[in-house]
Formats: sequence, structure tokens, C-alpha cells
Amino acid sequence: MTRKFCPDYGALPTHLGYRPMHAWFADEKLKLTTFKDGPRYFGTFGEARQAAKDFVTQHINGRDRSESIEIPHDPLIDEVQEFITRRAQEEAEERARVFGDAGPSTIYPGHGRPAVVVEMRRRRA
Repeated sequence: MTRKFCPDYGALPTHLGYRPMHAWFADEKLKLTTFKDGPRYFGTFGEARQAAKDFVTQHINGRDRSESIEIPHDPLIDEVQEFITRRAQEEAEERARVFGDAGPSTIYPGHGRPAVVVEMRRRRA
């Protein structure tokens, strides 16, 4: 059985004020929100409901889940970048040698068909 994650919030009126309530999944009933320092009471329903929202948000997006790692410099990165640059330069030289100075031309066939890029070879003398 799969459960649908759908947090819900509410408040329980008591003689001391309102206690926040929350549910994590759609098929669960609301349960009292428990804080580390004991039960909390709020003056209005809205304040208690907001406290329940903050509680759920804090548990979903906790501070202890974020982490940053400094990646050490890899000497192969420089070699790979040099290879990529050299290959692009060789492609440009090959294109100039085969097709000459004339750049590619674009043909638009129409009738909803996509544009076609055509490169002409240099004619041999």
C-alpha cells in the first residue's frame, strides 16, 4: 500500500490554550505536535496551526541535512580541458580545409518541415 504524503495541520483547544497538531500523510489522523522542551500552548488557533507548520517544515528541511564539500583540485581536469579545446580547434581546421571559407547555408523547405543546414564542399580544380 502506498501512502500519499500530504501534511495537514490543526490545533486542539484546551483549558490552557491551543496545542498544535499535525499529520504527515493523508490517511493519518492528526496527532499532537511534541516539542523537545515539552508541550506548548498558544493563545489562538492560528498561532498553534502555524507552530505545527513550522515544526513540519523544520523536520522536512532540517539544518543538519545540508552539507557543503570542497572538492580538491583534480590534475586531470586541466588535461581534459586542454584535450577538449584541442579537439574543437582541430574540428574547425578540418571544416575550413574541407568546406573552405563559405559558411553553411540554411534551406527552409516549408510545409512545417524543419530547417536544413547545408555545407558545400570546395570544388576541386
